[in-house]
Amino acid sequence: YTLTARLYNTAGALIKPGVTGQPGANNVNLDLSGIASGLYFVVVDLINSQGGWAGKEVTQIVILH
Repeated sequence: YTLTARLYNTAGALIKPGVTGQPGANNVNLDLSGIASGLYFVVVDLINSQGGWAGKEVTQIVILH
């Protein structure tokens, strides 16, 4: 499986397009430098080895500088 993460602001605008982790890894590194402090949503999609969608999770994060 592969994880892909996207960052959205509270208005629903895409702030950081899809960042894809290494196949088989259980994490994704998001570079949040240059992103203003505030509340954001991270959408993580799980993609199976055939390229098909296998699941999704949405979580809130707070960025403080």
